[in-house]
Amino acid sequence: LTDPAEIDALRRRAPHLFQRGLARPKVRRDAAIVILALIALGLLLWQGVPRLSAPLARLIPLQWERNLGLSFRDRLLAGAELCRTTAGSAALSRLIERLIMGLPAAAALTVVVADSETVNAFALPGGQVVILRGLLATAGSADEVAAVLAHEIGHVSHRHPTQMAIRAFGIGLVGDLLTGEGSALVELAGEVGGALLLLSYSRDMERQ
Repeated sequence: LTDPAEIDALRRRAPHLFQRGLARPKVRRDAAIVILALIALGLLLWQGVPRLSAPLARLIPLQWERNLGLSFRDRLLAGAELCRTTAGSAALSRLIERLIMGLPAAAALTVVVADSETVNAFALPGGQVVILRGLLATAGSADEVAAVLAHEIGHVSHRHPTQMAIRAFGIGLVGDLLTGEGSALVELAGEVGGALLLLSYSRDMERQ
């Protein structure tokens, strides 16, 4: 339309055609839906995923969980050699047997010592526990090593690593939905940052 009189007449007959931005009801409705969806998404990440991770962890098949844990372990160790000496393996087995008495998850436990100077030990899905050589070199006694190992076995017993994997997967899935890019959880394990997310236990988990 080019005639000002016709435009004014149309504006009087159908004013909604001349609305712009948030003045349009459909735009306001769509904006409200997006805001509510973002709020719901935030609540899901903040409360829903953490709360659901524990019951979901109990439903995951043990073999799938072990494969996931091995994948994370290989990525985190980045080719570091594992201790396989007869004497070392025997000493570790004796220590583990004393620590796992009465634990229901004892059968799923696998403990290895990796050749790394980092002073640390960590638990991963599928009952994988890794002790780094730096911890053994720094510890003042076998009791100190046993205390750290018992702590990590506690994480395994409560299936905390698997719960953290579910949380990581939930966050990654939401990221895929927002960005439109597809990725698998094992690909997340390929990123050091994603793998380290599994080691960031909550205070409640540490208290358990």
